[in-house]
Amino acid sequence: MITSLYPVIARSTSLCVRACGDHLSVPDTSGSGADMLSTAFNLTRLILLGTDVEAIEVFWARTWPDWQRLLSLSNEANCVNSVSCSRSMDHLKLIHQPLRAVSHSVFLDLVIFLVTIKSTNLTSGRESITHAVARLEIHLQATASTTTGGKLHKAKQSLADSVQHTTKPDCENIRKSIRADMLASEKLRALRTRR
Repeated sequence: MITSLYPVIARSTSLCVRACGDHLSVPDTSGSGADMLSTAFNLTRLILLGTDVEAIEVFWARTWPDWQRLLSLSNEANCVNSVSCSRSMDHLKLIHQPLRAVSHSVFLDLVIFLVTIKSTNLTSGRESITHAVARLEIHLQATASTTTGGKLHKAKQSLADSVQHTTKPDCENIRKSIRADMLASEKLRALRTRR
């Protein structure tokens, strides 16, 4: 069963997110950090859509500390604002963004996703997740950053509304969206390697 591989997948995802955090402290002009972060995010979303609650909790317990570490490193004053590539949500094109901004954006996407799928991890880890979002908000206010302002507001609102939200998530369409994101990431990677 695929769930038997969750501990292995968790370890791989954990190492990938940890490596992304390490890339925040070194010049990353090749965009490797953003590539790894995109892969880790897509894989995390697929795993969280699974049906084995116990296996998902094992996965989350292993990977969440590394997402927290990534956020902490991205908020540090000595974080190298290196150039990476990101994907436009409107159409495919190369956009040069600092890895710090990409990290913040993906982290907020993860929080919003947890709310969207009504993850049990959101219930058990709400305090930790809410605290992480609050720390990011403080950092963005202190640095007068507006790059993820809209997404930050959406994440905070989603967390606030999630307590009363009872609509079941459309998992099939969510999976299709993730597959589309993965294909888009591959196309960007192929374009960049040809440059």
